[in-house]
Amino acid sequence: MNQFNVALCAGRHEIIHEGTPVNRAIYEHIEDPMDFDLLEGQASDFMYEIEGEGIEVLNLFITGLTPALTSFLALASTWHGRITLWHYNRDTGTYKAQYFQNWM
Repeated sequence: MNQFNVALCAGRHEIIHEGTPVNRAIYEHIEDPMDFDLLEGQASDFMYEIEGEGIEVLNLFITGLTPALTSFLALASTWHGRITLWHYNRDTGTYKAQYFQNWM
């Protein structure tokens, strides 16, 4: 399965997935987390970038703000691929998968 790994927000945690660092983020810098139009626009830009690349599973590492997450999920809800949300567990220092979209 063709998978793509991406962090929600850059620079929050070091992310290693299956031995490989995750260096790409949907949001590089968020100046105003309440600017939902901007957040949704950036999410739309990201989804446009990955369209046509044959990605079947998007592994999204949750590293930041709830408004950023909801903005991204609102835009990604019509995407045909599967989305797995990876949540940081500060007690173990690892990420745990939540199978979110199109897994059923």
